[in-house]
Amino acid sequence: MVKKFSVVFMAMILLCSLASPTNAKASSPKIKQVTLTETSRLFTKQGGYGRKSIVAAKKKVTIIKTTKDKWMQTKDKKWVKNGFTGDYIYLSKTTTTYKKAKGSKSTTKLAAGIYKVSAANTNGWIKVNKGSKTYWIKSGKFVDSYIDLGNKKMQDQIVSIINKERAKKKLKPLKQDPKLTKLAIIRSLDMEKNRYFSHTSPSYGSWSNLLNGSGYKTYAAGENIAAGYPTATSFMDGWMNSTGHRENILSPNYQKVGIGIVVSGKNAQYPTYGTQIFAK
Repeated sequence: MVKKFSVVFMAMILLCSLASPTNAKASSPKIKQVTLTETSRLFTKQGGYGRKSIVAAKKKVTIIKTTKDKWMQTKDKKWVKNGFTGDYIYLSKTTTTYKKAKGSKSTTKLAAGIYKVSAANTNGWIKVNKGSKTYWIKSGKFVDSYIDLGNKKMQDQIVSIINKERAKKKLKPLKQDPKLTKLAIIRSLDMEKNRYFSHTSPSYGSWSNLLNGSGYKTYAAGENIAAGYPTATSFMDGWMNSTGHRENILSPNYQKVGIGIVVSGKNAQYPTYGTQIFAK
């Protein structure tokens, strides 16, 4: 497991619909075929509840409705979101556990981290695994949900710049991995919300704890972090001008990368946070 030290890189902060007649007939839902690009799961309720079967990548599903947050309702009234399987949740603080759904509280508290989901009921209760034991909780956010919280444009630009730098050294390009991207976004958000800048979180410890907890299998991994940069180019300039970070970016050992860029809220220490997670 590779772990690199980072230096804070500061940059200047840059500063009608028409009503339908009451006597009009209800329109039929628009049916369309959608090809899923990633492995996904069907749910009886949108948001990751009521787990059903897995749908393999490149499979077509018949959709009658799409929501603003990209959930799609199928012809048989199931819900699916591309790349959302609901297999893991992220807890950002100590969470109360219960002996069963709607049951009495347990004496065990789950610390911040990522946990395997074994059930997610439509009433909002989630059953998680910790080692050989299982617990019920009624809070937590699915890891899959974080993919929408990063700045996708900047993330894509950074991957493009990474591969241009690797091409100069005749290295194979890195593939942007959705699961690593979700974890990288969680890392950046954690630094923003908890006002720190480090490879070690005050709530869950080392960044590698998140990677290991997510079930991601890899023989080698590394992390780069930076804060304060306004653009993808400036983030990459900062990383490339630092020996340790440049070694991660140009390492022949890595095949995949996840990028998480977060534009901060008002109370954050820095206007932006960026995380790169590399894996073989």
